[in-house]
Amino acid sequence: MPALKSLGQDVGWHLMSHLVRVARDHPRARVYREIGLLAKLAGFVVSSRTGVVFGNLAKAFPEWSARRTRATADRVLRTLSRTIADILYYPFRNDELRRYCVVENQEILDDALASGRGAIIATGHIGVFPYVGLPAIWDGRPVGVVAKEPRDARLGAFLVEQCARIDLEFVGATASRATAARAALRYIKRGGVVIFLFDMHPGEGVGLEVEFLGRPTAMYNGMIKIAAKTGVPLIPGCVTRAPGDRNLVIRYRPPLAVPKAALDDETPEAHACMQQLATWLTAEIRAHPDQWWWIHRRWR
Repeated sequence: MPALKSLGQDVGWHLMSHLVRVARDHPRARVYREIGLLAKLAGFVVSSRTGVVFGNLAKAFPEWSARRTRATADRVLRTLSRTIADILYYPFRNDELRRYCVVENQEILDDALASGRGAIIATGHIGVFPYVGLPAIWDGRPVGVVAKEPRDARLGAFLVEQCARIDLEFVGATASRATAARAALRYIKRGGVVIFLFDMHPGEGVGLEVEFLGRPTAMYNGMIKIAAKTGVPLIPGCVTRAPGDRNLVIRYRPPLAVPKAALDDETPEAHACMQQLATWLTAEIRAHPDQWWWIHRRWR
């Protein structure tokens, strides 16, 4: 089994290397086309992952018919392929990326940063999520994203490099949460922005359980602790696709009120803050059901 897993990682890495070259040297239409074809092939080869998408949708939308769920699952895979294409394509073309993005409620982020204390953006794996901090980057602020590293170190190194192309620093959170927290605090102290993705499974004994998409769900709450400790604004934000892929829409919501008591996981205040974020993300996913990463085994 380890040998098979290693072989799978090698195949995946060589495919990724090919796609990076395509993204660097060719128009977006070709990048979309090639990654779309690979996504279809992957759907046939790794049918279990397609089943994960269908199963997650069925749990989140029990009122849907099987036909609607299957149709949405197909759109999820197509949208996911385009998200990967955009993550590969645009870091080589920053000016084009800036023209492609539309920002809603930018004054929320601007007001938060005006004090010089920095800001935290809480987001999920919806749309082209790595780009949620772009307005701060364009304003010359230091911006980092805290996320789990891929298991394949080569892919991890590539993500660091790809983020650097848009002046975004990738901060790995797998090896040490304490190290990730210290890195986050460095951005805040410099008046910058740190981004946390809070919607994937946090691991056993980690995070807070709240209602998410109608189900009890453990979610990562590190950004709430940092906001409670520092008093820095905690802003929900996401990036979704406009109809017809006309634009990427970067959208912010007013900061959460995070009291000092939320530093303790056992307090009602901590759970209330986590529930507010879960409720906000649920609404975004229900508004854009084909744009969340249903491919993840979210409920275990």
